Amino acid sequence: MIGVIIAKRRAELSLSQEELAERLCVSRSAVAKWETGKGTPDVENLKALAALFQISVDELLGVEPKEDEPAVEACDVVGYNAIPEERSLETYYSKKCSVELSGWNNGFVDGYIVGEDREFMFYVIPEKKTVEVGAVRKATVVAIREEKERKPVAKENWPSVNRNFFVGKVGSVWLVDEKLIDWSFREKEFIDVPVLEFSEERVVIMAGKEFKTEKVAEIKVKIATS
Repeated sequence: MIGVIIAKRRAELSLSQEELAERLCVSRSAVAKWETGKGTPDVENLKALAALFQISVDELLGVEPKEDEPAVEACDVVGYNAIPEERSLETYYSKKCSVELSGWNNGFVDGYIVGEDREFMFYVIPEKKTVEVGAVRKATVVAIREEKERKPVAKENWPSVNRNFFVGKVGSVWLVDEKLIDWSFREKEFIDVPVLEFSEERVVIMAGKEFKTEKVAEIKVKIATS
């Protein structure tokens, strides 16, 4: 049963087995074994799958809720907290977090929220020789989970991030579908393009492409640290 559910949910997100494996930091063969019933995800992978698919662990396991018991939200099961109505994320500043977003692009893990403005949340994800820096539209944020620090991170090396930070850098831009208003689908993506402007009114990228800022769901770049 669980293998069928994993395969079905993966297909709904238009993910290959390899892409799902990358998101979970497991091998593609592990995903193949789960889907064919030759293996079963461990507890941590069950939680990660439930969060990715935005369902509860019980649903992932094919367990029907009892009639006299309320259904449990996926974010409650896996430790995510719904963000407050006012959309302020200040309580998470400089903390190691995993963030769930609506739609097929389901956020990031082990990143640090470093600021926000009225529309966007800014984050960094330190890597060995680079730092990924992103701006995510706050309306797409579903839930946040604070993670434990495994080793110290040199926070003094983080850049000061706002909209101007992305101007003049090569990055990737994702747009929302103009036909939808719930931020549930990304319509277009532009990968490895120079960002020429990121203002309150518009985002401009190479070749004169221009979008209203309200239509931009996410922008991210990578910068070298050594």
